[in-house]
Amino acid sequence: MSDRIHEAAVALPAPDVEVVGWTSPWRRLVPLWRHGVWVASVFVLMAIAVAVRVEVQELRKDIERAESQQKEALLLHERLQLEVDARRRTAAVEAVAAELSIVTPASVERVR
Repeated sequence: MSDRIHEAAVALPAPDVEVVGWTSPWRRLVPLWRHGVWVASVFVLMAIAVAVRVEVQELRKDIERAESQQKEALLLHERLQLEVDARRRTAAVEAVAAELSIVTPASVERVR
């Protein structure tokens, strides 16, 4: 048994011998870390650009929707303002007619 231990110890290379086969293949890629950082930075910037572009498109749609709702609200406001003005003018004409005593009571007939 001591012979096997001795044979295994002899089979190992000396500490001052460079062993190429035992180094990791990734070790050769370490000098390329700058390129990896650059590619990662470009990827992050492109992802941010896409996210910003999507956000801008959503905001544009929201603004267009808000503008159309505002136009509809303004149109409704104008219609209601015209109706209020018409009622005020009618009340003003009736008041002037009452002052001039030219008001005759209107007869209302129900239609069946």
